[in-house]
Amino acid sequence: MQRNHKIKLMGTDKTKLIILIENQVTQFIQIKKHLNNYGYLVYPNIADENINKSDIDGEFDADKTLRNISEYKHFMDLIRIYLSERYGGLEPDSKRNVAFKNILDIIAVKKPALLIIDHILVGFHNAMNGIHLAIALRDAGITIPILFLSRTDANDIEVVNNLQNCIEPKLWVHKGYSGRKIFEDKYFKIVVAAIDKLIIGVQNKSVKNKIGEIIKSISGNQKAVLLYNELTQLFGMNENQFSDGISEAIMNYSIHQQDENTQEGLLRLLNNRPK
Repeated sequence: MQRNHKIKLMGTDKTKLIILIENQVTQFIQIKKHLNNYGYLVYPNIADENINKSDIDGEFDADKTLRNISEYKHFMDLIRIYLSERYGGLEPDSKRNVAFKNILDIIAVKKPALLIIDHILVGFHNAMNGIHLAIALRDAGITIPILFLSRTDANDIEVVNNLQNCIEPKLWVHKGYSGRKIFEDKYFKIVVAAIDKLIIGVQNKSVKNKIGEIIKSISGNQKAVLLYNELTQLFGMNENQFSDGISEAIMNYSIHQQDENTQEGLLRLLNNRPK
C-alpha cells in the first residue's frame, strides 16, 4: 500500500515586514490597518495612536494627519521624486538618482519580505508609475516578491505591456473600481492570500534549492539523520512545520538521481523521523 509522505504546509511568518508604497494617505492608513490586523509589520510606520477615528472613517484633518506621518511623507517624497521627470534626468548626482539610492538603502536596511506597490503613484501625467518603479528595483538587484494593488485592471493594455518587463515573483490584485473595495475585510482576504502565495513560493524555492545542496553531499541512507538535523537547524522549525514541497523535492531529486539507497533512507526519514 502506498504511503502518504507529505508533511504539513509551512505557513508564512506574519511578523515579517512589508514595505507599502501607496500614494494616498487615507488608503495607506486603511491598508496598513488591515495588514497589522493580520499580523504583518508595515513600513513606513504610522503609529496607531496617531490614527484617530476620523482618519479610519476616511474623513480626516489633513494638516493634523500629515504632521503625524513624517516617515510616510519622507518615504513617499523619495518615490515621487524618482518617478517624476520634473526633477530632471537620472545622472549619477541628479536629485532623482539620489532619491532612488535612498529608496534602495531603506530596502537594504529594513529587509522586507514583500513590497506592496500602488500602480499610480504620481499625479503628474507624464510621470512613471509603480510598474516602472518595480522594474527599476529589479534592475537594481531587488528580488523580493512584489504585490501590485491598483484600481487599474490587470488586463489593461498598458499594464499588460509593461508588467511583462518586471521579473517574477509578482502578482496583481485589483482594488475595486471605486478604490474602496479593498477596505472591506472580506475583500482584503484576497490580498492576504496573494501575500501568502508570494512569500510561501519564495520560501519553498529556497527550501528546494537548499535540499538539493544537502542531498548532493549525502552518500547513502546512513546519513538520513544528518539530513533531518541540517534541515531542522536551517529553518528553525519543528518537524510539523515543514512544507509539502520539502518531501516532494526530496522524492523528486532522489528518483531523478536513481539513487535507491538515498531514496530508501529519505522515505524512512519522512515516515519515522529520529526523536
